[in-house]
Amino acid sequence: RLLIKDLLGNRSNCIIIEGLNDSGEQTLTAFLLPSSGYDIKKIAELKVDGTIVISETDRSQAYQLGIASGTAYTISTFGRDLESSNLLDQIEIKYAYNSVSGVYERIGTARIAGSQVEQRQIRELLDGTAGKFEQFLNGLWYYTGSTADSKRYIYFDPVKREIIFYEDNTQEIYKWQNSSPTRYGIYISSQNLSVTTLRRLIDISLESRNSITIRIFEDVQLKIGITGHWDGTYQKVTQTAGESTETKPVNAWVSARYEGTNGSLIFDSNGNFEKTSQGKSLKGNYSFFLQNGIELLELRYPETNGSINREVYKVVRRQVSKGSIPQQIMELTKVRLSVKGIENINEGTIQYTLMK
Repeated sequence: RLLIKDLLGNRSNCIIIEGLNDSGEQTLTAFLLPSSGYDIKKIAELKVDGTIVISETDRSQAYQLGIASGTAYTISTFGRDLESSNLLDQIEIKYAYNSVSGVYERIGTARIAGSQVEQRQIRELLDGTAGKFEQFLNGLWYYTGSTADSKRYIYFDPVKREIIFYEDNTQEIYKWQNSSPTRYGIYISSQNLSVTTLRRLIDISLESRNSITIRIFEDVQLKIGITGHWDGTYQKVTQTAGESTETKPVNAWVSARYEGTNGSLIFDSNGNFEKTSQGKSLKGNYSFFLQNGIELLELRYPETNGSINREVYKVVRRQVSKGSIPQQIMELTKVRLSVKGIENINEGTIQYTLMK
């Protein structure tokens, strides 16, 4: 990212280049543009395995009117405190411009406790826009109430614009229509995909970096509460230590034809599929995606009553040789997305072969 700012407060233009290096570190390089000529001077070059922040303090009215110079901005790097066992503890190194040497120099170091880091991250989430909070919600959240309610959870998908309510073996899918930021979180309006007259307003407040409080109203116009059934505190389901954090890109839509013992499965690059089995044809929409590094396939198709049915399969791909000809095999196992993660529902595995 390239910016132009008056870093020094003397109305000189500075070019600021922000980005990442090959080691994944945050970098910032600043150059001072001359008032005349082409002699560009480097005044700052910083890198850190964390974040870099330019502290843009308010400048005086005299500066705004062009009567006087303003103070130069300081720059701080925030990296992990390697001497601490708390992963959230950080080291802040502050740099200020030295008019004698003509470059930014280190002027101080401070240790920041993890609790302060968490509060700063929370403030960044509540920045008055909906986008950051939507990304924070992305994923599975479980209800932290009594044992009887432990299988109640909500899945937020800001990319597909969906909110899925799970309870035991039932699910409700809502279209994520609009988001409005609030002082402590976000306000979402949604519409049921199966029963379009059913709408929900979802009031979400941030409790901590891993927990939220949810309050839901049924029907946008009437704002009638639904007896608090989904109301309460939810915590985010995080990846367990045993799961791989490596992910590989997956194409959501492909153009391919598969044949199996039970029939065929055809995908087109527009997101449509056709499944043929025992003389019956099923058509709808599909999407391949990753969850916790596991490839999944979602099939959606309309029922006779007009509602939308949704099936999710775990995908395993392997290559076998038939004689001297290699064949691509895709195995589909029907699963359920739950608070425990991806659960097998013991309906067996269907094997398909990619047709060239």
